[in-house]
Amino acid sequence: MELSVEQKRRLTRMLTGASEASQFEAAQGSLVEIGMEVGDLKPGIRFNLLLHQFKKSLASAAGSPDDAGTGTLAREFVEGVKRLPGGLAFGADAAPTLTAIEKLIAGTADAVPPVDPTGLGPGAPGAGGRFRGQADAARLTFTSAAGGVALEFIRIDPPASANSGAPSFFIGTTEVSIAMFLSMATEPGTAGGGAGASLGSLLPAPDPLTDTRVGPRTWQWDDRRVTIRPANQWLTSTGATWADQYAPPGKPPSRPTVDHPLTYISPEGAAAAAARVGCRLPSKAEWEAARTGLASAVDAASLNLRDQTWERHRVFVDKQLGAGKNIQSAAAGSFAVAEGAISPTDDRTLWYAPVGFGGGDPLHHIWGNVAEWLLDAGGEVAPTNLGSAAGREFFARHAGDFAVAGGSALSDAAPDAGSPRPVSLMPSSEGFSDVGFRLAFSVGGVVAVKLPLATQLDRVLTPTPFIRVR
Repeated sequence: MELSVEQKRRLTRMLTGASEASQFEAAQGSLVEIGMEVGDLKPGIRFNLLLHQFKKSLASAAGSPDDAGTGTLAREFVEGVKRLPGGLAFGADAAPTLTAIEKLIAGTADAVPPVDPTGLGPGAPGAGGRFRGQADAARLTFTSAAGGVALEFIRIDPPASANSGAPSFFIGTTEVSIAMFLSMATEPGTAGGGAGASLGSLLPAPDPLTDTRVGPRTWQWDDRRVTIRPANQWLTSTGATWADQYAPPGKPPSRPTVDHPLTYISPEGAAAAAARVGCRLPSKAEWEAARTGLASAVDAASLNLRDQTWERHRVFVDKQLGAGKNIQSAAAGSFAVAEGAISPTDDRTLWYAPVGFGGGDPLHHIWGNVAEWLLDAGGEVAPTNLGSAAGREFFARHAGDFAVAGGSALSDAAPDAGSPRPVSLMPSSEGFSDVGFRLAFSVGGVVAVKLPLATQLDRVLTPTPFIRVR
């Protein structure tokens, strides 16, 4: 009997100073062994034991969709605390936690503050005021102040994980076209020659005599190098005739237009251009979430992969090369080696389609047409000036975080060929014939999906300490 009394004293002293879950877990077994009643303990100790058991039950139910069962556990905890003597439930130690739990049970917890999406991305205060946003139930559109150019986005709400909601984001419904690039890439406050210099910091403007870029291209600098415009022709002249360079029937494809995707831009240039309208490049996870969530039902024939039109061109070009003609290979300038699968489909587009033409809806060509630069920078927006100290620091820090995804009209058409793959910045300094980019921006961490009650309660209880018993 005397031993039992001493054990009770020791256990009470241990519980009075306990602050770790492991101590309360061990104490629960000891209470049973020595036959000690919980009601004999101080109210503060009893609260800590109740809190430990509730946290333990929630850990077992983490992510469970059974909100009714979780609600029953939560109500039992709240009622148990309210029955404790001394008004402990209404004191500063317990009252805030109980109030938060009761709000969650009742479904009246404070909602996430609403966000006006038209004030994000291109509509954000730091984006220069060049675009005005308009939102409807499905899309968010920013129209240039001068009119004529629209940047359209759709919201992606990735599924919540077991313990947290993945941040929502907006992603461009198309790749960036030449027209879009011109409307967004000139830094606010620049005009005339300044505008040309601003664009020139993002795009290579090599001397025609030393230009090493090959393959189809969609744009060229004008004679004064103040701006860019659609290329006069898809391929640069090499002294060969058009009939030498294009597959029969010999008629060249229609020339590039301002609606074709902007390619031959470096990954850093793409990130800085996006930043000039308050946007960034999508991350690999965001790109995958968009592709799998919205592009699963796309007609493969509209994707503009390396298909039968391209294959006819390749066979023709190979014959010309075999005959000693000085022409470019069928996949010159592409990011990936032009080997592997060829799609059995035929969209009759030799190179690239206009950005809003085919390739799925609401996301056009997230797979196919041109591949896309991605950047895992934790949602951080790049500096707008590549040559600034901030720009050099940012791109040095994220040099290993860029990737290319989506495949193109020149690349392998195998199902996994367009999955994100890392890139090295040095060989990518000019960009590639078949790599462009699309825009993205964050919603500010707003979680759009409703999390399980167990997960919401866990977020309340995790930072809640055991109270100090006096």
